[in-house]
Amino acid sequence: MAIQSLRVTKKELQTYYTPKVSDYELMVNSINSTMGYGQIIQRYLDNNILNTYFHVYSLSNGAEIVYDKTSGQQSSVANAGPTFWGVSSNIGIEFLNGTTDIEGLRKLKYCDGCIDGNGLDKPVVDNFSKRFRKVNELVLDYNLLEGFLFYDDSLPKYSDVFPAIKRDDGINVTYQFKDVNTGADLTVEDVSLITDTRVVEIEASITTAPVVKPQEGANTVITSCCDESVSYVISGQYTIGNILYTDSVPDDSYCWYVESLTDSTPTLPLSFAFSSGGRSCEACITLNPCPVVSNNYTIQYCCDYSRKIVEEGPKGLTPRTYIYFMADNSREYPSPCWYVVDRSPEVATITGTFGIEVYEGCMDCGGQTGYPCGG
Repeated sequence: MAIQSLRVTKKELQTYYTPKVSDYELMVNSINSTMGYGQIIQRYLDNNILNTYFHVYSLSNGAEIVYDKTSGQQSSVANAGPTFWGVSSNIGIEFLNGTTDIEGLRKLKYCDGCIDGNGLDKPVVDNFSKRFRKVNELVLDYNLLEGFLFYDDSLPKYSDVFPAIKRDDGINVTYQFKDVNTGADLTVEDVSLITDTRVVEIEASITTAPVVKPQEGANTVITSCCDESVSYVISGQYTIGNILYTDSVPDDSYCWYVESLTDSTPTLPLSFAFSSGGRSCEACITLNPCPVVSNNYTIQYCCDYSRKIVEEGPKGLTPRTYIYFMADNSREYPSPCWYVVDRSPEVATITGTFGIEVYEGCMDCGGQTGYPCGG
């Protein structure tokens, strides 16, 4: 019996697998229609795909259509040639029927055992869609940075994979699986019974899983365990899925998830040191809590350069910009012109009303508002 697990990061799901799942689901739906097949057409130059079109059956239209993936524009089969590819209607129809070629276009036909199909068979794309759709749902439902696919080759084909996640609250680790065909939730004990594999072996397989798609690159992208919108490129190669710790970037996070490899230039200098951060983001954060990011800012009054602390406005504030802020104490601060210095951990010392304008400087603000300093 051969078991194997593969790791898939949230970034890969978003940028590669989910778009492909959407394409394949279109093909499966079209195969299941009266049309009996679906086609993906690509405009290409060298090794680059410039645009993608779909030839599928539309239930809402009750007919075959061709549409542009980028723009969403739809066309009848008869008008696809002149609408999308700059050829006559007849040539467009012949191209879709496979009796002629159009320079710069290539076509993959997906069907269920048809003799002229050159795309993957229906069971293959259907299973691909199901497993990556379900692992993506698990990752999103539990707000995780990665998911897994657990395989048991002894099971029947297309039922031998279990989308999975590993949940860690910083203390306890639990594993959750799904039946790839029904979508039913499964525990690790359920999967152990189905596969006749010990729980400890299943858990070890997932914990040590490599990424589905091998990556290359001299450097590494790391994502903050506290805020996944924050990422850096660091020098050297680290194992994807590992957790790193550093005390060098406290404003963002102490704990970092190794997301991918890249050849991009590092955005952090070599002086930043990273060590093992433990088994998961949650475990690392339990020992090294996320820094508290203040929503207060230091602002400097344009007229006398005095500084106050203000709560961030509804539109947000950007350091090193000049803003409109009419203080409630307008006698002391009659001009609404202020300079945003930076975030501040201190409590607010002034209240007032923000405007939406941003100015080039104090003089520009005073001139545009009619409240110049000393005016």
